[in-house]
Amino acid sequence: MTSFQPFICNRVSVLILGLLGAFSVQATVIDTQAIYNQAVLAHQIQGSYPDSAYAIAQEMERVSMESNYQEGIAFAHMRMGYLDNIRGRNTRAKWYMNSVIDIRKDLQDYEGAAYACITLSYIYQNTGFPDSAFLVMYNALKYQEPTQNEALLGSIHLQLAYLGSIYNHDENEIIAHFEKAKSIAKSHNDTTALIELYSQWGSFYTEKDQFDKALSLFLKVADLISDQSTLITNNNNLALCYVELKAFEVASNYYHENLTLSKTLHFPLEEATSYINLGVLHHRLLQADSSEHYYLKALEIYQITNNKVEIAGIYERLAASNAQKEDYEQALAYHVKFTELSEEIINEERVSSIAEMQVKYDTHQKELALQLSLEEEKTQKAQKNVFIVGSLVLALLLLIAILVFIQKQRVNKKNRLLQERKMKGVLDAQELKTYQAMMQGQEEERLRISADLHDRLGSMLSTVKLLFSGLEDKLDRQQESNQTQYDTAKNIIDDACTEIRRISHNLGAGMVANFGLENAIHELCDSISQSDTLHCKFISHSLPENIPLKVETELYRIVQETFNNVIKHAQASEINIQLNGHSTEINLIIEDNGVGFDSANKKITNGLGLQSIKNRVSLLAGTCHLDTVKGRGTTFIIDIPINWTND
Repeated sequence: MTSFQPFICNRVSVLILGLLGAFSVQATVIDTQAIYNQAVLAHQIQGSYPDSAYAIAQEMERVSMESNYQEGIAFAHMRMGYLDNIRGRNTRAKWYMNSVIDIRKDLQDYEGAAYACITLSYIYQNTGFPDSAFLVMYNALKYQEPTQNEALLGSIHLQLAYLGSIYNHDENEIIAHFEKAKSIAKSHNDTTALIELYSQWGSFYTEKDQFDKALSLFLKVADLISDQSTLITNNNNLALCYVELKAFEVASNYYHENLTLSKTLHFPLEEATSYINLGVLHHRLLQADSSEHYYLKALEIYQITNNKVEIAGIYERLAASNAQKEDYEQALAYHVKFTELSEEIINEERVSSIAEMQVKYDTHQKELALQLSLEEEKTQKAQKNVFIVGSLVLALLLLIAILVFIQKQRVNKKNRLLQERKMKGVLDAQELKTYQAMMQGQEEERLRISADLHDRLGSMLSTVKLLFSGLEDKLDRQQESNQTQYDTAKNIIDDACTEIRRISHNLGAGMVANFGLENAIHELCDSISQSDTLHCKFISHSLPENIPLKVETELYRIVQETFNNVIKHAQASEINIQLNGHSTEINLIIEDNGVGFDSANKKITNGLGLQSIKNRVSLLAGTCHLDTVKGRGTTFIIDIPINWTND
């Protein structure tokens, strides 16, 4: 068997490489069926060959992006997000899943968006963000509505019930979700869904120690099951309920039935589990000899599989059985075996852990060396870019100064000529009218130049200043000449920004008034992302068209204040913004992957930044929810009611 396994692996590898090669040939002319086949293949092998599945997904993404095939990109990101989540790269997994949701919404594939939301909810649940997990699952519920897919609706309600049971929500709310899922499954006569539903519902009551209710649900599962392997699991659940309800003989019958099934199906591990369950049951009934007999049967199976952990557990149970029948010498012998095997397991785990840590350390050192090399290269490029950008800015400022000087000289010369003509008395009425028109044109031209300085050059200089700030930490501070040139260029840019602001005289009604809320936030995100230290992503959906300027301005100020907090304190590399319109409210979600903070710390939560955000939300009669865990980022969820009749 061992000699045959490598041959299987090689054939699968060759098949995958062949498919990748064939897929690359199709890069110039997109083949949607080929991309779909690749998506199916990646899904099929992701459990056995995750690296190959990831490579296929990356190739799907590349080919689809070259042809702007959005559905192919969604296929690729769905698979990459799933695999990144398994590998613990949760930030990337969240980004990929949000990308899938955005693409599916743009394609009006709301069913696909709902399924992506379900996967994203799992990721939030696994990373300790229960509020976000519930929020995304409710989004899935919203996306499901236009699809009329009741099977999907049942799955969502079942998942909401599961989340509620994990995080101890109100029992009536959890049962309501179970009831909705049951109603849908029954209406479609979906036996598979009913089995999963009753099993999960019964487990919920088991955790609540309500064994009579759990028993009735597991009995319903027994009536529906046709698969014998599933029957074994349900029999164990039924036996557990009967044991807790003191019906020991009935429980024993179920354990014996499982014993027969596992032997028939050749499931040795299930057979051993049945022996252990029978041993525990007879130990509880003070039947020590029978208990020992069943434990020894289980021991024979685990010794064949060399499962040391289970063997140690059986030794411990055998010691208890012999102590129960007062054979203390044999009980001591089993206890010694249990102790020795436990120490052996601990030592093996310690050696394995040390080896694993050594591998991780070596890998980390290689990554650090590579990162250091890349950072040095980036620093050298950054220094060159600083001097190039500084030179261009200085040249541009010099050109503006020359143009202004020439224009001023021309105006002064014309003024002198006009004054001379006045003094000579040769200026007639027509010349006076021409002079007045010229002065008016000059004033309009000055206003145009001021607007251009403010709107174009001002934003360019602000971006350059942000880029300088992003490059400041990368400069080699030991090179004094580089630092001096950097400080000089930075001071010149500061002076230029101040002068431009003075010249423009705060022209215009502001970014929000001129371009609208969505464009203003997009502009802010683009400016932040250019720093190369913080990546910003903004998406919006179904915003009302009649939002008052005051509401838009306050929402924009909230986003600005949040950015300030993230830049100052969060140490984040990514920030995501969602702005969604609903029938009765506007929902704003701002999420970063920074260091987070302790929300119970009053000194932090009462700070000026957070207090400013809360005050602005209060002015709009809205609510603000803060979801943060120290070391796992921060999420703001803000709801603003739509009530434009009130000031």
